[in-house]
Amino acid sequence: MPATPAADSSPTPSQRAKRWVSRMFPGRTPAPSPTLPPTRVAPPSLPSSPAPKTVLDYIDERTIALDVDDTDRNAVIRRLATLMAATGIVLDVDAVVEAALEREAISTTGIGEGIAIPHAATASCTAPLLGFARSRAGVDWKSLDGAPATLIFMIAVPETGVGTEHLKVLAYLSRSLMTPSFRAEIEMAATPADVLAALAASVGPAGPAQ
Repeated sequence: MPATPAADSSPTPSQRAKRWVSRMFPGRTPAPSPTLPPTRVAPPSLPSSPAPKTVLDYIDERTIALDVDDTDRNAVIRRLATLMAATGIVLDVDAVVEAALEREAISTTGIGEGIAIPHAATASCTAPLLGFARSRAGVDWKSLDGAPATLIFMIAVPETGVGTEHLKVLAYLSRSLMTPSFRAEIEMAATPADVLAALAASVGPAGPAQ
């Protein structure tokens, strides 16, 4: 009788995304969704819950740079921090760059397949913010698979006093980035608006990455 093939133990995209997020922000795991105690009587009138955050709450056209010619990791991080400062949310570009490079010194944020997600936690950032740079030549990010990074999403967050909603969004983003069709969309985007449209269609909690 033929032997039963072993079950595929490869992690799913969802599991890989959660693993990356936990590696990026040690000790800052997304809080579980709250649950209401069971009741037999419907509440008379409850205020509607706020809509869940999406990636579009943290990024706009001002923080997107397409086809950057920088080939140095530190230069790309500085370019993204400078774009973030244009929003008024990042108060000190040097502080964000320093925090991001300190994190890179711990372990690379190049997760492979041409993707890097550098991040910085600093008091010089007043709210979670996301930037994106696309490189045609590729940037040596000391990625896990050795491949140069061409799609770089950088997140900056306040050092203290911030919730975990942005971590959930980051997990959705990481999961979407493992989908070849989504990567192809942002690789072919002609304008920052095209990038935002691809993010809106593909990244949760409303999109298929959920």
